[in-house]
Amino acid sequence: MPLTTPHGIVVPFTDQLSEGYQVVERVSGGYSLLVNIDASRIGDVFRELVQIVPDPGFLILESPCNEVRELELRKSKSDPFHRDVYYLDGLDRNQFLDIFQDYSDLLTNDGFINFGFGSHDTQHKNEVFVGAYKITTIFTDDPTDYEDVLRKFEIPKYEKLTTAWDTFTQENPGTKRRWSRDSFDIYEMIEILIRKNGLYNAKTIKEG
Repeated sequence: MPLTTPHGIVVPFTDQLSEGYQVVERVSGGYSLLVNIDASRIGDVFRELVQIVPDPGFLILESPCNEVRELELRKSKSDPFHRDVYYLDGLDRNQFLDIFQDYSDLLTNDGFINFGFGSHDTQHKNEVFVGAYKITTIFTDDPTDYEDVLRKFEIPKYEKLTTAWDTFTQENPGTKRRWSRDSFDIYEMIEILIRKNGLYNAKTIKEG
């Protein structure tokens, strides 16, 4: 079955995509798992993967800078766009999952927002991150438990996984767009998390 994509994502050739994952050994040590997850169950798989991440940990959000900020940062039309990176530190797993539950529909469907949960343990890398085009990346020193979760969801392993990025051409690029539920969008969500939970803007990075 072709992969279905969230409301805020348009991929021209979804017939080339399927659920699956690939394990890559990093030169710097440890592993990255690249995962395609069908839109219908991104939230469910993500929740299970987060159970493996040792707490305390941090929520990470990435969103495009607003128009005013972009006008300050971009000096010419050829300059890259930018993203704001936000963190909320010191969360146990249940605190994080409570926040995710409140906004899961928005996080998993909006095309602009990237999100994840990572451990504060600096000795052992563990982070689950849902990035551009809702491609999930897991960073870990030991992929065993994460692979067990993916097998539980019958997500197959590939030597080389085809992701949305592999299908794009100059004539048929992918598209990311804002998505809202009853006029509530990611920027309002971020403002609430800043005001009520202590989310903070850590840095601004270049897109891509």
